[in-house]
Amino acid sequence: MAFIEGLRETLDTDTADAGPDDEEYRCIDCYAEFDERKRLCPKCGGEEFERV
Repeated sequence: MAFIEGLRETLDTDTADAGPDDEEYRCIDCYAEFDERKRLCPKCGGEEFERV
């Protein structure tokens, strides 16, 4: 489990370093909306997004 937590922290850091992104995204699976494009949906873990 520690490996997974470390990986999540690394991915969060990488996406934060990419610069500010004012776009909003919507998960195709659960329709949750979020500000940053991440590798996985924060609600359901889905991997596909669309811009809102």
